[in-house]
Amino acid sequence: MAVALTNPIIRRIGAWASPGFAWEVLEPCPARGPPGQNILTFKNTGVRPSRRVYLVSLLLSSSEGERNLRIKTNRQLVSLLAILLAAAVVGGVVLMEQIQPAVPVGSNLTQKCARTAPTPNNVTLGSSGSMTFSCSSSAPATNPAFTNTATVISTPTVTGFVAPYNVTRLYIYTAGGSPNTGFCFSRAGNLRVVDGSKLTIPAGQWNYCAEYENVGTAGLPEFKVSWSI
Repeated sequence: MAVALTNPIIRRIGAWASPGFAWEVLEPCPARGPPGQNILTFKNTGVRPSRRVYLVSLLLSSSEGERNLRIKTNRQLVSLLAILLAAAVVGGVVLMEQIQPAVPVGSNLTQKCARTAPTPNNVTLGSSGSMTFSCSSSAPATNPAFTNTATVISTPTVTGFVAPYNVTRLYIYTAGGSPNTGFCFSRAGNLRVVDGSKLTIPAGQWNYCAEYENVGTAGLPEFKVSWSI
């Protein structure tokens, strides 16, 4: 890389900084260049101790036709070289690496039957009361509708739950708890089920309880509860 400079210009070049580097002129070396030319060697004095020291040599000509070359041009050239050298410096070294394992959920809701059974299995025309839904009409306390072995946060979707059911009185309760009969809101571990609202369900065995009012000739309609996250 040849840069033409006269000796007076050489004497004006000192040390200067460029992005990430500090440069200085080490020596003019007339004896190392071709006749009529000088060689200047530049050394990066601002490198970190862990990086290499780079030497950059510029071939300087004393040609009279190039006397007006400005120092600014030289400094831009050296800055460009510094940037190229910085890009070649090796990056950081990885000291350690650890892999964190996947973590499974503690529990899920497990249905014990696809279609529950009512207790009692019929209602009196014009009556009001509460209905239990489990996996056995005759033994709801020992045949829960669903179970979970750890706390689950789930959102119920309730469809078809209409009058004569009281639409604000659908619950789940602890199947084998005490009491497990009577009004839904008084049963052991009762939790009100609201369509679209998240519910925190502790570990346990669960049945449904629904209250109804003034049953008509059509009886109580079928409804469905789906649980999702």
